[in-house]
Amino acid sequence: MRPKNFDANRLPSAWLALVAAIGLAFAGASSAQPMPGPDTMVVATPAVPNELDPDFGESSVKGNIIRQVLDTPVWYDEDGVLHGWIFESWELLDDNRRWRFSIREGLEFDSGTPVNAETVKYTFDRMVDEDMLSQGADNQFPLRVGLVDVEIVDEYTLDIVTEDANAVTLTRLYVVYLLDPDFYEDASLADAALTARGSGPYRIVTFVPDDYVVFERNEDYWLGPPEIERLVVRAVPERSSRVAMLETGEVDIALDLAPDDIPIVDGIPNVELQATVGSRRIGLAFNQQEERFQDKRVRQAFNYAVDFDEINDALLYGLGGRATTYRGTDYCANPELEPYSYDPELAVQLLEDAGYDMSEEVVLNVASNAGYRIQVVESMASQLRSLGIAATANVIERSIYVDMVGNRDFDGMIEVGLGGRGVPPQDAGVFLFGAFWNPTSWEDDAAHEFNDLLAEIQAAFDEDVVCDLTKELEAIAYEHAPWLFSHHSLEIAGVHERVDWSPRIDSHLFWRTAGWAD
Repeated sequence: MRPKNFDANRLPSAWLALVAAIGLAFAGASSAQPMPGPDTMVVATPAVPNELDPDFGESSVKGNIIRQVLDTPVWYDEDGVLHGWIFESWELLDDNRRWRFSIREGLEFDSGTPVNAETVKYTFDRMVDEDMLSQGADNQFPLRVGLVDVEIVDEYTLDIVTEDANAVTLTRLYVVYLLDPDFYEDASLADAALTARGSGPYRIVTFVPDDYVVFERNEDYWLGPPEIERLVVRAVPERSSRVAMLETGEVDIALDLAPDDIPIVDGIPNVELQATVGSRRIGLAFNQQEERFQDKRVRQAFNYAVDFDEINDALLYGLGGRATTYRGTDYCANPELEPYSYDPELAVQLLEDAGYDMSEEVVLNVASNAGYRIQVVESMASQLRSLGIAATANVIERSIYVDMVGNRDFDGMIEVGLGGRGVPPQDAGVFLFGAFWNPTSWEDDAAHEFNDLLAEIQAAFDEDVVCDLTKELEAIAYEHAPWLFSHHSLEIAGVHERVDWSPRIDSHLFWRTAGWAD
């Protein structure tokens, strides 16, 4: 279904101009925002997206807004267990290339349109619609699963056909957002960018791009209405401001806090600290379009040059741990691999052997909404400078950061924090050729070997085979180091005691699971 020459990493100027126009239209439009009340929960988060169309750009910032409104075919719970959701059950046919899904009956979209095979198919058709693609649509699902077709079997049965057997199809359905065709078929791109309409637990009342979103619960939600009647999500980029608002009672929850906020939050009356080690993979991707980073010895050297124990002690409250590779959990991990150690002498020697010019500036780019990870990147830059490497940390506005990643248009290195639940083929997808969130341009012989093995693991339905292949993939990534491997995310939040909620390891937000404390 996807045109062969489609390049998901190039957003046309028309779409970028539209997003810019939306931003200008709402500039200064923010007014007094709702405060916490008996029926209203207010959440402070580092960023709110500048548009809401799931087919134009993929990010956790957008996902955490639209998944309140748009249901998904399947769902991962807080323990990382996959469940049927709108797709109630499934079976594999035709040499594991055809997935047959049974759709839960009796559901409706926001417009009253029934959720059935015909209306669900619309979501997949829109992903690959020629007109949408020409305007910049870049939904990654067709690429990730090798989508060939979506076919209606009967009113509540749908087939998804892939080019090859692909075991990650179920995993990837978790970030497919089901659209209400009654709205999206006639909506302009501007209209679709400014709201979301689906079958989810909430409806959007107000959306001010990059500023705040107001939701009201869907009283007719098929699982029952959420306990929180009115939800406000506010963009508060400054971490100290989020903590201050928690203390003054302006918000009920402050998200994406840093380890050094822990003693402050602990001292705020009626507020509880919630913290967990997450499964989000944190690293700095080398731009291998630059000749200096095409030598694996240079990439290895940068990994040896970082003293993560020092960073952990100074910045992470002792909660962090150096990531061995790109993996999100220890499931099927390669037992022969240990995290890169701090070895400055070896780092310098490798750079000398590779003929690396340490006086040439290298920029470590990081998004402005990366929270405590900004400090981690700044500390890494400082450590590199201590070895004579001309390293500089560069904090960039989130939308510019997303463009840099998607277009592979950045100098030096760029910090990535990619979600996951430790599913081996999903984890390895961070180095899939052509994937939006693979900014490395790692395309040498080792990268081709990695992608060939990734194709094998995607077609494997035997757990032992999956684990064996995963260990091979990890070994390749470890040796060739397309990232400076950092750590697994820390999910830290301050929560008012009147709210019953805690963060998930994958950092995904489902406010339908929140409630009022007894």
